[in-house]
Amino acid sequence: LPLLRLFGIRVGVNYSWFLVLFVVIFVLWDSLSETLDASETTVYVVAVVAAASFFASIVAHELGHALAARREGIAVEGIDLFLFGGVMKMSRDTDSPGAEFRVAVAGPLVTLLLVVLASLTAVLLAGGDSFWDAARLSAAADASPVEVVVSLLVSMNLVLLLFNLVPAFPLDGGRIARAAAWKLTGDRHRATRFAARIGIGFGWLLMLGGLALVVLVEGMAFDGIWFAALGWLLASAARGTLAQTRFTEQLAGITVADVMDAEPVTIPAGLPATRAYEDFFLRYQGWDWFAIVEQDGR
Repeated sequence: LPLLRLFGIRVGVNYSWFLVLFVVIFVLWDSLSETLDASETTVYVVAVVAAASFFASIVAHELGHALAARREGIAVEGIDLFLFGGVMKMSRDTDSPGAEFRVAVAGPLVTLLLVVLASLTAVLLAGGDSFWDAARLSAAADASPVEVVVSLLVSMNLVLLLFNLVPAFPLDGGRIARAAAWKLTGDRHRATRFAARIGIGFGWLLMLGGLALVVLVEGMAFDGIWFAALGWLLASAARGTLAQTRFTEQLAGITVADVMDAEPVTIPAGLPATRAYEDFFLRYQGWDWFAIVEQDGR
């Protein structure tokens, strides 16, 4: 669902994003009711604004990747928000470890900048102690709605930054690790396999941790299911990258002439359909396709 264009880049949302938007607003609303000494309506508005600010920061994060990719000469097809965050779609992959590193690190740098700016703003507005209490949604926080929104922006982006820097593909940290391994080995595919295997392991770790939360910790079922689902998504993406890498390696050095049929079965364009059925479709049962040839040979 297209939303807007930033620097000529389409920004949209997958329909699954509306589910996570509702969940984030609901969780914040429930937590803020203990932090803010305000009416229920005010608490709800603060929850909506905080959620919108967080997703805007995710768009800014992905925009950092997109603008860095553009500087490397890579066309950007768009930015999409979905169930587990955001993704920037490039028309092709990077062609050097330096370009891979610059594109991968651009998003975390934008998030770090947001954390620094929001922290300074929150400290100026609320003071250090009140800012920290509001960022943790503590009941002891004595902060206004504006101070709570800014403080939450710090804590949510800090979590986003630390999670994204885990060296597990396809997270940004995994892409940075791939760039480093690519630089050291000179082999893109080997570096990708290295980062993807870490991604699979981290995904399994998240799934096992999520299941442990569901079974062992009372009141953490929702968080456990969320961690398990996120781990499954990361592990699946990493496995897909491994499969794509193997396929790319197998195609290395193979030309179109190696895989094409130089003398395909052809049907004259003017042949009646009944004759074509009898002479070709019945004769070559299970044949995937037939080339149709005009009288002039085209």
